[in-house]
Amino acid sequence: MCGRYTITVSIEELMLRYWNLDTAIPFHHPKYNVAPGQMVTAIIHDGKKNRLGELKWGLVPSWADDPK
Repeated sequence: MCGRYTITVSIEELMLRYWNLDTAIPFHHPKYNVAPGQMVTAIIHDGKKNRLGELKWGLVPSWADDPK
């Protein structure tokens, strides 16, 4: 994706929804204008369990020579 979005869920709501979470995020707050290139909170599933982590939001086109 290359657009913007809003994430207003609290860390407590994420913990309730995905009750089996390992977390490495010390602080999470709502973001109302997430832009490409920003780090965002995400639920990451490794095939066995969910964990809470950060991922970079954005898109690198297949034709790009450099991910930057």
